[in-house]
Amino acid sequence: MKKIIILFLFVLSTAGLFAQECTSYFPVKIGSTWEMAHYGKKDKLEGTTSSQISAFEDTETGYIATISMISTDEKSKETVNAELYVKCENGIIFYDMRNFLPAGAYDENEVDMSVVSSDLQYPAIVEAGQTLPDANISFTINSGGFSMEFRTEITNRKVIGKETIECPAGTFEVWKISYTIESKSGMMNSKHTGIEYISIGNGVIKTETYNEKGVLQGYSILTKIAVE
Repeated sequence: MKKIIILFLFVLSTAGLFAQECTSYFPVKIGSTWEMAHYGKKDKLEGTTSSQISAFEDTETGYIATISMISTDEKSKETVNAELYVKCENGIIFYDMRNFLPAGAYDENEVDMSVVSSDLQYPAIVEAGQTLPDANISFTINSGGFSMEFRTEITNRKVIGKETIECPAGTFEVWKISYTIESKSGMMNSKHTGIEYISIGNGVIKTETYNEKGVLQGYSILTKIAVE
């Protein structure tokens, strides 16, 4: 479950009819890199995520970008090593919700898995008060007569407005967007609300995660960025 939350926070950190009309919510040039630090509710460092644009392809309606990411815990032990995919089509950015599937979580030779998802979307133009589309993914694993379903839903996405925010990587003008994320795995359920601060061209500068009582549980913040 924790890996799913980490992947979602990353995904947040990475929108016509022609490619040039796509708004770049994150750096898209090959070689561009950035790093996010993740903190718990007591301001204790829990890990970092380093990302790099490793591939980029123009398409007739936009582009497809590949992002290589490595996450480590507070002891610098690698916890996630994956490639994620983002595309722009007709001015809308789509984050593939299949990115939420933790790499190595199952042996495809031993299990049968089915996946149904709707991508996380960001439009070319956002404005205060705007509601953004929901997104979700559900996958069912069947093995030896045993079946288990996992589901993650992102709902209540709303653009609150513009702000200026300072972080270790600099000062950025950002869009503030709120959302709810709920994950279900067997008997385990997790529900949080969150805020993301997105700078056009630089990606997510900061995220905040709250429990159902509105108490801050942790945050992630941009510490480094190098745009090629």
